[in-house]
Amino acid sequence: MKIIEPSAEILTLHEPTSDQDEIETRIALRQITTSTWEATLQPKHKPSPEAVKAALSSVVLVDWKKVADQMPDSDETVLVYGPTLDPDVWLGYHDGECWRDVAGEKLEPVLAWAPLPEPPNL
Repeated sequence: MKIIEPSAEILTLHEPTSDQDEIETRIALRQITTSTWEATLQPKHKPSPEAVKAALSSVVLVDWKKVADQMPDSDETVLVYGPTLDPDVWLGYHDGECWRDVAGEKLEPVLAWAPLPEPPNL
């Protein structure tokens, strides 16, 4: 098996001469990969507290509920999810018998639903 060996600033291919060579090369590659990922994950700059607060205030968590566990009030408009719907998330409601989109067309299968988020504070 050919392995990659770090050499100066380039990586070269060579046939390992022993199991120890292969092990040492794999360890070196793992260290290079780890340090590269760590450097990539470091932020370029630290965001200001105001920027963090603004970002967090715009986050909307969707509280999905399984249809098998809980149903919304009849005729309440909610977000609905079905893995075979296109797109897979719609605005819809349950009319007491089946799920429908806001235009009244039947939606199936619906596996989960979520209440609509609060409107923004402008």
